[in-house]
Amino acid sequence: MTPIVDPAADAGPDDVDPVAAVILVCTEYAAHMSLLADRLTGLELTREECEQVLAAVGYATTASTRLVKAVTPRPDPAEGA
Repeated sequence: MTPIVDPAADAGPDDVDPVAAVILVCTEYAAHMSLLADRLTGLELTREECEQVLAAVGYATTASTRLVKAVTPRPDPAEGA
């Protein structure tokens, strides 16, 4: 895998390998979310806390959906979808 940022360069937005970055971020995200789910299981949360958690998860889900859409191949009109 290509390094996310060229270590010899002053890192800027154009120096980031987007594929490597997505893989790293999603892997870390999944690990953290699994741990947090385990910690939240069985806790008695207030309604407000539940709403805050659900809003945050909804935001993360929307961002994940955008990533999936960005890499999903579009039907080729020439192939007759």
